[in-house]
Amino acid sequence: MLDLTKVILVSEEKNSAVISVEPLERGYGHTLGNGLRRVMLTSLVGAAVTRVRIKGAPHQFMTLDGMAEDVVELLLNIKKIRIKSFSDQEVVIKLSVKGPATVTAGDIAKSAEVEIVNPELVLASLADSKSVLDVELVVEKGVGYITADERVANDPTAAQKLGEILLDSHYAPVTRVNYTIETTRIGRHANYDRLSMEIHTDGSISPMDSLHQSAKILEGYFSFLTGAQANVASDVVEEKPKVVAHNTEKITVDELDLPPKIANRLKENGFETVDDVINAGRDSLLKMSNFGEKSLKEVEAKLKEKGYAALK
Repeated sequence: MLDLTKVILVSEEKNSAVISVEPLERGYGHTLGNGLRRVMLTSLVGAAVTRVRIKGAPHQFMTLDGMAEDVVELLLNIKKIRIKSFSDQEVVIKLSVKGPATVTAGDIAKSAEVEIVNPELVLASLADSKSVLDVELVVEKGVGYITADERVANDPTAAQKLGEILLDSHYAPVTRVNYTIETTRIGRHANYDRLSMEIHTDGSISPMDSLHQSAKILEGYFSFLTGAQANVASDVVEEKPKVVAHNTEKITVDELDLPPKIANRLKENGFETVDDVINAGRDSLLKMSNFGEKSLKEVEAKLKEKGYAALK
C-alpha cells in the first residue's frame, strides 16, 4: 500500500456521497471497489419492521372501515419505513391515528430506542372521524433481506401468533453503490488508480460510515488468513481436521468464517469471541431470536472444522 493513499469526500448530499481513494497501485482500484461494494450491499447491519399487530385485522386479507387502502397495501407501505435502531433487542413502537387524516410514518409514537428516517412516508388515508388506525410494530436489527418464511424456518419460535402478521424484512441500509476506476499520477508516473465510489443509503447510516464498516468486515476476514491459519505449514495436507489447543479468548467470531447473517446475529447478542460462543453452550444460543437449529449446526460444523472445542 502506498504511503500517499488518502480517502477523500468529493461530494455529499442528503443520503449519498462520492468518495475517492487515491492513489492506488495499478489494479487495486477494482480489487477494493468490488469487494467494498459487495459488502456494503449485503453485510451491513440495519433495522426493519419484522411483524405487526393491527387492531381489527387479525390477518392481511382484510379491509378496515374508513381506510382507503386494504391491509395488504398498508403492510407494503409499512415495509418501506426506514429505521435507525439504537437497541440490540427488538423494540415495539406504536401508531395510533384517528381520522380524517393522512397517516404518515411521522405519526408513529416517538421512542428513545428508534428513529424514523423517512417520517414523510404515507402509510394510509383515513376518511372520517369514525375511522381509527391502531398498529403495533416490532423493530429488529438484521442483515440483508429475510422473508417471513425464512425467519420461521431458522427460528420456529417466530411462527405467527394469533393477531400477529409477519413481514418480509429489508435490513440493508445501503441502497445503491457504483464505482469507477480512473488513472491518476504521482509525479511523472501516471499508472496509478483512483477509485471513486458513489454510495446511496436509506438515511439510517452515512455513506462514509458504510464505507468504514465494510472495510472493517473485510479486515476481519483478511486477519483470519494472516492470523489463525498463519502457522499452518503449506506442504502438510491432512485428511481430517486435527483438534489442537487454541487461545479462543482472542479469536473473534468473524474468524470462524460463518455466513454473515449468523456471525452478525452472534455479535449482536454479545458473543464477540469463539470463547464466548463455546462457553455459552447450545441452550443459550438457541434462546437468541432468529437463531434456530440450522444456524446452530452451522456454528458446530465450523468449530469442528477449525479444530476448536465443541459447544458446552
